[in-house]
Amino acid sequence: MKDHILNFGIVDFNSSVDEEMFFAWIDKIPCIKSVKGEGKNLYVTLNLEQLNQGCLREIIGICERYQLNMRQLSMLKNSDNHSWFSNPKAYWYEKVFAH
Repeated sequence: MKDHILNFGIVDFNSSVDEEMFFAWIDKIPCIKSVKGEGKNLYVTLNLEQLNQGCLREIIGICERYQLNMRQLSMLKNSDNHSWFSNPKAYWYEKVFAH
C-alpha cells in the first residue's frame, strides 16, 4: 500500500465549532488514512491507492478554506489526474504548481 504524508503545519481555526467541522470534513475523505498532530504540525497520511478525483478535490478544498500550503499537493499529480489537476485555468493551479 502506498502512502504519502502531507504536512498541514499550523491550522488556524476561527472557533471550536470550526475546528470540529475541519476534522469532520477530514474524516469523510476516504483516501485520508490518518491525522496526527506533532508539536505545531498536523500530518495527514494519504492512501495513494484510494486517491481519486473526488478525494483530491476535497483536499484542495480544505487547503483553500484553511489557507494551507498547497505546493506539496503537486506531488499528487499522476497519469489519472494530470489533465484536470494541472490545468492552468484551475483556481488552485498557481498555489500548487507555481515555482
